[in-house]
Amino acid sequence: MLFTFLLRTAINEHAELDAKLQPFMDRPIEQLDQTERALLRISTVELIHSIEVPVKVVINEAIELATVLAPSKATPISMACWIKLLLSGGK
Repeated sequence: MLFTFLLRTAINEHAELDAKLQPFMDRPIEQLDQTERALLRISTVELIHSIEVPVKVVINEAIELATVLAPSKATPISMACWIKLLLSGGK
């Protein structure tokens, strides 16, 4: 259920998510690898909407997935973006 919600929301609200993420990125989000971009969007939906999932768990899961699925340089980019997003209040 949670995964379906995260995936649908990430797809349906990708423009809004990108607008929230872009101020925390050091490059246009379109320049990220597709897998990295998808993981960033899905995990951001989870950070914003899933109060029952601890923030550390969301970030850890996303980093583990990025390590396996995305290019090796992508994980630090996402981690920095998530930290900045969280420090801003996440919304």
